[in-house]
Amino acid sequence: MKPFLFSSYLGLNLVQAVAAFGMVAIFTRLLPPEAYGRYVLALASLNLVMAVTHGWLHSAMGRFYAKARQEGTLARYGSTGLAALLLASGLTIVLWLLGHAGMHQAGQDASWEALLWAAGAALVLRAIFQTHLEIHRAAGRSTRYVLLEGAHLLVSLALSVGLLLATPLRESAPLWGLALASGILVVYDGSVWHRLGAHPTQADRQEWLSYWRFGWPISLSLLLSQLLANGDRYLVSWLLDNASVGLYAVAYALVDRPMGILFNSLAMATLPRAFAAMEQQGPEAATAILAHNWENQWAVTLPAAAGLSLLARPLVTLLAGHDFAAAAQVIPWVAAGTLAQGFMLHHAAHLFLLHNRTAPLVWTNLAPLAVNVGLNLWLIPTMGLTGAAIATCFSYLLGLLVRILLADQLFTTPLPRPWKPVFKAICATAGMCVVLLGIPDWPGAPGLAGTILLGVFSYALFGWLVNLAGCRHWSLSSK
Repeated sequence: MKPFLFSSYLGLNLVQAVAAFGMVAIFTRLLPPEAYGRYVLALASLNLVMAVTHGWLHSAMGRFYAKARQEGTLARYGSTGLAALLLASGLTIVLWLLGHAGMHQAGQDASWEALLWAAGAALVLRAIFQTHLEIHRAAGRSTRYVLLEGAHLLVSLALSVGLLLATPLRESAPLWGLALASGILVVYDGSVWHRLGAHPTQADRQEWLSYWRFGWPISLSLLLSQLLANGDRYLVSWLLDNASVGLYAVAYALVDRPMGILFNSLAMATLPRAFAAMEQQGPEAATAILAHNWENQWAVTLPAAAGLSLLARPLVTLLAGHDFAAAAQVIPWVAAGTLAQGFMLHHAAHLFLLHNRTAPLVWTNLAPLAVNVGLNLWLIPTMGLTGAAIATCFSYLLGLLVRILLADQLFTTPLPRPWKPVFKAICATAGMCVVLLGIPDWPGAPGLAGTILLGVFSYALFGWLVNLAGCRHWSLSSK
């Protein structure tokens, strides 16, 4: 096994990181904070709707591929998935048109109507493309997955920038770029259904029901997760203004996107293997994979969160400009919250997925969501954006605790969480922080790059000293 499970996705990690920071750097310079805030609210709404309309299907296509391959029923799997995708997309289009008609009747201004058109197109095409990606990931076609997702990120960014510069679309331009990139790659990758032998008229009703029974709790859980992750932006808009939403979104983009990339990359490499182990060897083998992933998660994400917190001000100033400099003050709280969110979504939830017990995941989001709304209503008026970040951080910590306790109650094979690797990651991260705090502030992009490299090298050194994730064994075995 490779030292880190996400090594197969290293190229995609780099592309995603470049695209995430590139979008912040470019969009914040081409859009004022208020327009950027409206774009962020539209994108959050897109993700909320996709969680409801297509989230159940995406999870089912990822979960049942291994079973269909083992049973020799890939054609039935593909046919049922394609029929479900067409139905979900058709219903989404109907909802989109009804939403536009309602907004027009309500007399919303033209900028919001333009955003709705763009978000609807992006929603449908991105949802279809995501279905393709889930099939490739479940099939173990990591190279194709990486190439498609990497191409999507780069094409979407290029088209968005082009539309921003060449058209009067303003905050709608990035969403049209997302829609066009998704549509181009859906056409390019259309053979995925032919490879499965799929035809929507050959869908199996019982298979469809099994997909729905597995997926609807995940859809509802995704909806609640999206509300937990993005609901505070609506409250910031209501209690403060759209410009504040723009500042808050920049802080999250600079932290949540890189942290999400790290957690997602580990899940990409881990979950398909865990599902296969569950089908072929049983829960003990699958849980062993989750235990290894827990160790890797701490080794990768803890230093990333600490580094982003320490470099918040130069990161924001360099990438987003002085108009968004106030976003730096909330980044340490955002980093702590995204760390808790990552373990809640990509560790505490995995045992439920392996046992096909997805319904309890829904209820584990209710208490954190209620706490999040209450804390936001209390803290935003007095503490502003910092209050919103604190509220979300404590909400994710509560959600993580609830899922861990529930998993221990429901499953005979406990959720793995060995604490020795955590202690090693904390020691190595503390050593890195001491080094970074002891150096002067180096100005500009070269200074920031030098500081990051120093942090990476110092973390690697302290990680080797404590034998983090068995790294001494790698160096010996490579000789």
